[in-house]
Formats: sequence, C-alpha cells, structure tokens
Amino acid sequence: TPSSTPTVKRTRIKAADVHWCISNAANLSLPSFATTFDHYDRQRCHARYGTILNNYIPKEHEIKLQ
Repeated sequence: TPSSTPTVKRTRIKAADVHWCISNAANLSLPSFATTFDHYDRQRCHARYGTILNNYIPKEHEIKLQ
C-alpha cells in the first residue's frame, strides 16, 4: 500500500558559478565568466553560460547578455 505521508521535495543547492552569475547579473559577460571559472574549453564554457542564462538570470538581464 502506498504511504500516506506527502513527499517532501529536496531544495537543490546552486553551484558556485550560478551564484556568481546571479550576483553579477548587472555586468555579466562571457569573458568574465570564462576567466573567473577557468573555462578553457570554449564549447563547454558557452554551454554552461547559456544554461545559467536560460535557467537562473532574470529576463531583463538575459536579453543584453546573449
């Protein structure tokens, strides 16, 4: 029989690069992101930066950062 207790969703902890991007959203740039987090693989850097923009950065900042 299924349990009657509700499932509690665990709060996810944001990665350090996500926190940094949120804190620096007003003046965020791909070069500053890459330098701060030592992303030397261009493809991986662009992918991570894009993911953070799409998922965590407010839309008013996202438009100017792409």
